[in-house]
Amino acid sequence: MSIIDRITQTGPPAVAGDRFELTNKEKASLLAGVDDWHVRGVERLGLPTIRVTDCGHGVTLCGDRCSPATCFPTGIGMASTWNVKLMEHVGEVLGRETRALGCSIMLGPMINLHRIPLNGRSFETFSEDPVLAGLLGAAIIRGIQRVGVAACVKAVAANNQQREQDKISSMVDMRTLRELYLLGFEIAIRDGRPATVMTSYNGVNGELTSENRWLLTDLIKGEWAFEGLIVSDWRAVKSKRVFTSGLDLEMPGPGKFLNTAAVLSALESGELSQEDLDDKARRIVSVLDKYGRAPESDGALDTPEHRAIARQVAEESIVLLKNQNDLLPLDKKRLKRVLVTGPNAASARLGGGGSASVTPFYSISPLDGIREICGDDVEVRFVEGCGIVGSMETLIAQVDHLDTYGKRTTGWQAEFFNNGVPSDKPDATWVVPQIDYSWGWAAPGPGVLRCNYAVRFTGRLTPTLSGKYRLGLFGQEGCVRLRMNGEVICRAWPEDDNFEGNYVSQYETAEVELVAGEPVEFVVEYQKRAARGAVRMEWQIPGAIDRLKQATDAAAEADVVIVCAGLSNLHEGGSRDRVNLDLPEQQIRLIGAITKVNPKTVVALFNGGPLVMPWEKDVPALLEAWY
Repeated sequence: MSIIDRITQTGPPAVAGDRFELTNKEKASLLAGVDDWHVRGVERLGLPTIRVTDCGHGVTLCGDRCSPATCFPTGIGMASTWNVKLMEHVGEVLGRETRALGCSIMLGPMINLHRIPLNGRSFETFSEDPVLAGLLGAAIIRGIQRVGVAACVKAVAANNQQREQDKISSMVDMRTLRELYLLGFEIAIRDGRPATVMTSYNGVNGELTSENRWLLTDLIKGEWAFEGLIVSDWRAVKSKRVFTSGLDLEMPGPGKFLNTAAVLSALESGELSQEDLDDKARRIVSVLDKYGRAPESDGALDTPEHRAIARQVAEESIVLLKNQNDLLPLDKKRLKRVLVTGPNAASARLGGGGSASVTPFYSISPLDGIREICGDDVEVRFVEGCGIVGSMETLIAQVDHLDTYGKRTTGWQAEFFNNGVPSDKPDATWVVPQIDYSWGWAAPGPGVLRCNYAVRFTGRLTPTLSGKYRLGLFGQEGCVRLRMNGEVICRAWPEDDNFEGNYVSQYETAEVELVAGEPVEFVVEYQKRAARGAVRMEWQIPGAIDRLKQATDAAAEADVVIVCAGLSNLHEGGSRDRVNLDLPEQQIRLIGAITKVNPKTVVALFNGGPLVMPWEKDVPALLEAWY
């Protein structure tokens, strides 16, 4: 008899007083997490309490810990490689980095189908094709578990939208359910053999997936012979029907329905059978035993190999949609001047919003990459043209700050505070070229927690023109304020941080008189109060021409124009479906104006779901680069 069998046996111990036998109370205690991110172990048997981590296109630590991780292209980009073997290597990287960060279960991959085009999480999952999704999901699972970390395939099943997903039910006939919505999971479970499966928030045919005995017990555990544990999505258990559905683990802990007292009460009343309790305990103990003991030293972070694999996925994910007259690839030997424009040029857009947000060790924007490739041989000019938010351009030029050595250094000093209050002792500090960031649910960088942080940007501007300047300040789901020479000139910093008010985004403007050659000190402060974080400072100099005209004038003088367009985590993500399938209107105007003055225009799209492109006919070269 194996240790697992001895632990969860229902009859008398194989040996009188066998120390491996679990009591019903111990078994019941396993059926819900300790807290948001820990699965309970059994200390007296050496079965450790283990930590889980979120996953999309990298390891996303949650709770009171933070760390960067290797950031891959998002799921839809991974699927565009059509490379099963490469996805196994991705899984190995995810597993090694999960292990290095002290976690034992990775909550991914997500393989729900792309069925509703506006779904905010299309970026996170693979495809509209269940066979492709299943094969790629299985490959990532194999890679994760090969290095000693449990994978969790999610979210079964028919999870197609973010809006009111915990209230809706997907009504699907049986043939469609099996041949589309469930086929990817069947393939991933058969070929990947994941340790865990996660249910979805939505119902299927009128029944919540966490309470659906046909789905969890008859199909997944029975017909598909799944031997691992089935876990709820967070706070997705709604009733006592969970006692008979086949769900093994309620998260987060201590559990609303599968807490120890409720489980023992259900066992006594007959709502939960001894056989079902033993089965749940056996599955959980098996995962604890197999994946809870590997040391963190078995992991690795940010290695040259990890970087190389991330780059290979990025290269293979890009799709060439159109290439009239062989405009691509560009030959820098034939170029003298390149214009780069668009709201996704100067910032690396790394994914949609939500729990799949990843904090990278480093990021390279399209603009930085183009400049690096061109070197000194080609003049690369950047004109933003339009932003993701706001109506002016980011303040980049002529800003410096006083560093810790008392020396003037180019750029803004950014100081981050994990207690959410700007003070004298930052938890992390670095230098940034501009204030234009959309971090979403992710932490801004090393040493910064995901939730309720604050940041203070300090910079000195020496204007070259005298006159009236317009300033703009944007903060997402939080507070912003701007000081000039110590005086507050923009403020949206409510003192009453009520729940609903925390989710309001702020945009403030001001007009100030500046004198050429006279430096002014700016301090921008932002406090994240809810789920998503973003901050942007912009300006308009006296007598400035319209941003669109500035871009078209530069385009007319360029040998080629690269427009970096698309979306960001401000448009799509967990809990946020898209409003429509269009590019933002200002981007459509930018592309139209550029193509009228320069016939050699390349549009590169960075987004996580489908777009309609009525402007495509005027664009000679088009790339889908995803995130």
